[in-house]
Amino acid sequence: MDIKYNKHKQEMREDPVLDFLLQSKEFVKKHSNTLTIGLVAVVVLVVGLSIYNSSGKANEGKIQNSFGKAMISYENQEMEKASENFRIVAEKYPNSAQGLQSAYLLGSIYFDQGKYDDAQKFFEKATKDKKEFIGAQALEGIAACYEAKGDNTNAMKYLEKALEDKRISYRHGAIRWKIVLLIKASDEGKAKKLCNDIISDTTATDYHQPAENLIAVMNKAG
Repeated sequence: MDIKYNKHKQEMREDPVLDFLLQSKEFVKKHSNTLTIGLVAVVVLVVGLSIYNSSGKANEGKIQNSFGKAMISYENQEMEKASENFRIVAEKYPNSAQGLQSAYLLGSIYFDQGKYDDAQKFFEKATKDKKEFIGAQALEGIAACYEAKGDNTNAMKYLEKALEDKRISYRHGAIRWKIVLLIKASDEGKAKKLCNDIISDTTATDYHQPAENLIAVMNKAG
């Protein structure tokens, strides 16, 4: 995301949130290899703008300040400090946009640390977001927690919920592929159908070849 300065460029240059946005592209490049960080990438680019745009409301000024500190720590990879600040915002302002975003990002931090129960707890809080994509992506985060704990049944349950949510249609190819990997040994028919859905999805080009290959393997084995 490229941030262009307007006539207020001096004030914007002094805003740590916008400074963070200018650096976020490099941050995402460094942390785009794991599943959860991959999900967080879009959030990292958007939440900064969210707190900047909400700064006009008096009450949200306090939330912005706390959330801004957490984001700066997060961008600087100071995860202990980021976790502490995200927790404060998530628990003190649970129904605010920043509270929901904090819950999601805190869930992602805990997931990467292998603290799956804690991660799930905060992903659950983030699902209360019914307007933006945070709540939908949190469903996928919960599924990842269940899968990491070896509970594929509940992982499937939440992946199916995420697949039904149009707010993250850009993730549906990846979600279908994850479901395929979970069920290919137990439900070949459904796995083939999902593979064909992936192949038909023009937004899921990264998964077309793997889906075609898996269909070929299943057909040969059958």
